[in-house]
Amino acid sequence: MSDKHEHKHMHKPMLEEGQELDLGHMKNFTEENEHEHEHKHEKKPISEEGQELVFNHGNSHEHEHEHGHEHTHKHRHKRKKGSKIRSAVYIFLSFMLAFSLFLLSICLTLRFTVFSKDFMLNSMADTGYYDMVKDEMKEKFKNVGHASGLSDEFIDSFVGSMDILEIERDYISSFYSGGKTLVDTMKFKQDLLAAIDKYIEDNDIDRSKASESSISYLVDHMSKIYVNMISIPFFSVIGNYINKLNTPLRIAEIGLGVFALVIAAIIIFTNEYTHRRFRYLCYGFTGACLTVAVLPSVVLISGIIPKINLGDRSLYSLFVNYTTSAINHFWIYVGILAFFAAMSFAVFMIKYKKARGK
Repeated sequence: MSDKHEHKHMHKPMLEEGQELDLGHMKNFTEENEHEHEHKHEKKPISEEGQELVFNHGNSHEHEHEHGHEHTHKHRHKRKKGSKIRSAVYIFLSFMLAFSLFLLSICLTLRFTVFSKDFMLNSMADTGYYDMVKDEMKEKFKNVGHASGLSDEFIDSFVGSMDILEIERDYISSFYSGGKTLVDTMKFKQDLLAAIDKYIEDNDIDRSKASESSISYLVDHMSKIYVNMISIPFFSVIGNYINKLNTPLRIAEIGLGVFALVIAAIIIFTNEYTHRRFRYLCYGFTGACLTVAVLPSVVLISGIIPKINLGDRSLYSLFVNYTTSAINHFWIYVGILAFFAAMSFAVFMIKYKKARGK
């Protein structure tokens, strides 16, 4: 192959007539052609200036590539950083939504329990408070009456004629209307004096043996028992604040409700993607649900309510029923918040799957 290739590039010398072929010249000619052929196939050396240009050209492409990669990396880093900041902002909004709903649940629970007269009266009716008060009052009146010569039948008749239900209603209503929180004893003393006078008359008791001072002492002593039986000590502590805090509580309810709606609106209308809207709403509802559930769970698990020490059975039963019902009222809002959390999570999953499908 090499001989044929060299032969193609060799030029045969033309001889004139009578001229001999000069082998030496032929040899030189062949060597020159071979040298020229090799020179053609040899890479042409690049000058330093040209080499610099080539290198610079290669470096420019490499620089452009590195610059583009660096620009893309910076863009991605900036976008990732912005995404993290945006996520942190929406998580904070979810926290604020949960916190406002938690406070709103507490306010609504107080509104329909402690600040509700009907709730208190229903607790009294559910525990049979009125009948227990009558029974306990009879026993305590009999202990005093025995020392004064009053029969058990007189005590049973007198206490039986008392409308404990109406008396307790008037007493409870005074707390919510901002009136006096003391038990009115005037009517009780008048009725008791009239009953004693009738008892003395019916039993032909010598009036001299029943002096006015002894009767007055008996009436005063029984009046104190009456006040202790009708009044509710633990309710009297908060009763003075019920009417005063009624208006601030309503303002707090409205303010927290509006605040929660504004936070929810910001989450909904500032998010580009629908599934993200419901994800952050789900965070807020779930956080509020769990937070509201903590208080009743801790109270009920600790068993602190039945451990309260109250002397009268009527007060103990009323306190346990009243407090337990108020604590259980929190579960209503736990259920409502759990429902909204579940609904927002379901919508989030549907929208998220659609977004992934695209």
